[in-house]
Amino acid sequence: MILVLDLKLFLQVLLQQLNDELEVMGMMINSNAQNIKLGLVQDRNTIHDFVQTSNNIKQGDLTKRVNQIPNNPRLIELEDVNKKKY
Repeated sequence: MILVLDLKLFLQVLLQQLNDELEVMGMMINSNAQNIKLGLVQDRNTIHDFVQTSNNIKQGDLTKRVNQIPNNPRLIELEDVNKKKY
């Protein structure tokens, strides 16, 4: 009887630890997904700003600049090249 109670207690503690670990992993996954989503929104806004700025430059307005800060390293590189151009 003692062995069965000890096994039950052990399984309860083990299950609680697994639930805690799964909860932490779930929170980390949700946090990472949120960061990815925010990065994509940031990049989308930068691309929109870049297109608007390019259209203004086509029309002769050389005073416009891209004001958004991108998340993607390639967009950061594109922004740097654009800044050096003007």
